[in-house]
Amino acid sequence: MRNRWTKKSALMFSILSVALAVGCGKEESATESTNAKENNEAVETVKSQDETNKMDSFYNAPAAPKTYEEVLAYPIGEMAGKQFKASEEEFKSKLDEFPALPEKANKEQVEAAYNKLVQLYKQDYPTPPQYVEQGSTEGSSSQQTQQKQTQLSYNVEIILDASGSMAGKVSGKTKMELAKEAIRDFASSLPQGTKVGLRVYGHKGSNEDKDKALSCQSSELVYSVSTYNEQQLQSALASFQPTGWTPVAKSLEEAGKDLGEFQGEQNKNIIYLVSDGIETCGGNPVEAAKQLRESGIAPVVNVIGFDVDDEGQKQLQKVASASGGTYASVANQDELTKEFEKAKEDASDWYEWARKERDKAFNVKMTNYDSINEYRLTSKDLAYEERMNYNQSLDYLFEMKKITWDQKVALLDFYEPYFNVIEETTYDIYSGLIHKNSDEYFEQTDGISDKVKKNTNQ
Repeated sequence: MRNRWTKKSALMFSILSVALAVGCGKEESATESTNAKENNEAVETVKSQDETNKMDSFYNAPAAPKTYEEVLAYPIGEMAGKQFKASEEEFKSKLDEFPALPEKANKEQVEAAYNKLVQLYKQDYPTPPQYVEQGSTEGSSSQQTQQKQTQLSYNVEIILDASGSMAGKVSGKTKMELAKEAIRDFASSLPQGTKVGLRVYGHKGSNEDKDKALSCQSSELVYSVSTYNEQQLQSALASFQPTGWTPVAKSLEEAGKDLGEFQGEQNKNIIYLVSDGIETCGGNPVEAAKQLRESGIAPVVNVIGFDVDDEGQKQLQKVASASGGTYASVANQDELTKEFEKAKEDASDWYEWARKERDKAFNVKMTNYDSINEYRLTSKDLAYEERMNYNQSLDYLFEMKKITWDQKVALLDFYEPYFNVIEETTYDIYSGLIHKNSDEYFEQTDGISDKVKKNTNQ
């Protein structure tokens, strides 16, 4: 009996031992599994923190500019002046360094990526151009400017009395001979480029009543308004002699037609009327002079009374006054020559001054225009290039799964105001300077014209 119990007890003990061993094994296995999970989670946490630290360390660029002043002050980007398509490998190499944004990146993280891109691509934008004020000597004459320089056209028409009284003698010569000599010398000494014309009246018929109608219609442009030609003018002066009546009014009216093509502020027209007497054909020379002044050619009529009596002087003075011109009475050839010489010097001095001043004003205008236009075009081109680099970089980052679609859209939204600040501000500066430049130029040239008018009675 004892042996049978012993065997049974031994068997039960063995079974219990096995069960205990199995139970302990399961408990140890569960503990090991829990520990492994905790270890993995810890590793993931450390890995995630490392990635966060790496991203924060990389996306640490200064805040992108928000105003145009900040744009100009912001450092030039490493890739400034380059184009994505032309330097694609270099651009991609830079972008490969960008850590991927977390799928659920917050606004600050996305903005940090935007700042990094601006830091990389920000262009070297030009500052607003240095504006040259009118009246400054800084305006330069480039070849293009010289080709566009304004020129003041000086047009002179001489109206010569060829009535019978001009056959009277002064100092041994007829008044006509003396007048022709003075006109020849005057025309030959006018500034280069001056156009000159010669009209005579009263050179047909005679000063008798029977020829009055013919003579009063005789007003002829014997030398058309053109640049000086000595031989042609000499031939014209030799083509008439003093014979008839004095149609002053008709000749002034015809002179207006002679100068009709020379209108506008770039043309300065002067008529020199040389006469030894009053109107004898029933016309109104004072009214004719007034209408000339109010016409599109707006000439001044300077009158030289050659050996004129008191009555003639009074009328001729009124003719000059009606047109804003001057009157001078001369009694001999020397005085006549001096009056022409004075007229030449006055016109030459003031119109040469005006030409030079207008050229200076134009040079300043063109200097400003060139720099203003260059500023606008350069700024516009650089902004466009930076925008394209930015957009194409976002395409690549999205393709490489470094940003999500929503993050790409957000990055575009961040950039748009930055680009608009550059585009709109540079245009406003450009537009403002262009208008200022134009206004100051016309103000300057108007002042030049006013000064010339004041000093030449025009």
